[in-house]
Amino acid sequence: MKKTTSIIISIIFCFMMITTIAQNSNNIKLNGIVLDVNTETPLPFAHIRISNNSIGTITDENGEFVLVFEEGLINENIIVSYMGYKQYVISIADMVNQTQKIFLEPKTLNLEEVIISQLNAESTVKKAISKLADNYWKNPIILRGFYRETIKENDHYTEYAEGVIDIYKNLYRSGNEDQVRLIKGRRRNDLSSYEVSKNAVVTIGGPVFCNYYDRIRYSTSFLDSTQFNLYDYKFETSVIFNDKVISVISFDQKDGLKKSLRKGKLFIDQNTYAILRIEYGYSPKGMKYELPNGI
Repeated sequence: MKKTTSIIISIIFCFMMITTIAQNSNNIKLNGIVLDVNTETPLPFAHIRISNNSIGTITDENGEFVLVFEEGLINENIIVSYMGYKQYVISIADMVNQTQKIFLEPKTLNLEEVIISQLNAESTVKKAISKLADNYWKNPIILRGFYRETIKENDHYTEYAEGVIDIYKNLYRSGNEDQVRLIKGRRRNDLSSYEVSKNAVVTIGGPVFCNYYDRIRYSTSFLDSTQFNLYDYKFETSVIFNDKVISVISFDQKDGLKKSLRKGKLFIDQNTYAILRIEYGYSPKGMKYELPNGI
């Protein structure tokens, strides 16, 4: 089998308020890693925030995080939360000048035994879609986030870009585009050994493009009820997050489709039908077919 050159694109995009990454004498920098207490495996995309404040971030795919903020918050606490786990609180003073390992304990959920059919899973997703406008914010907002994008060929980085950005989010499907402003950033290109012609996949990135991964405002096929015939939906389990019962519904493209579609999980609040989290990627069933255009 011919071994093709691999391209790994990592986009870490935090829709949470954070302070600027510029370092000065009035800033505190915290480093940490969030792990499962039983298996010691990293927990990616765990929520990290400062108590009594909107400043926060999320862990990367390795469970690691960096948080920079003003020293005036030294007496506050760090609050760590993750779906299916108990919330963890630690004082900022205990984390300064060290890389803190934070172990989260799974939170059990006792429910009466129920039998849920595939039709109910699909109906739950349709209900969540019908509630998108109700669960999306009611007024335009500005989010400050940290953006990073890398392109890697074998073990060699060919492009690297990161920065702090402001995103002006319009109302749910208002017809007006979101706007992105770069506050501070840096970029490096090293294309000396990179040959695009050898790669079948040509990618388009940037902070504006990654904003379109807002799957609520910019929908995709697995959240389009007119395309449900392309997917199988299945209840996996229920978990607790911030004292709310969350349904975990998996989806995958149907067998026999000659298309490259998505596979993943939806996390839906059982009370409000708000979609709290989406995990997805290309389905192995369709990888032998040409990747579709767009996202």
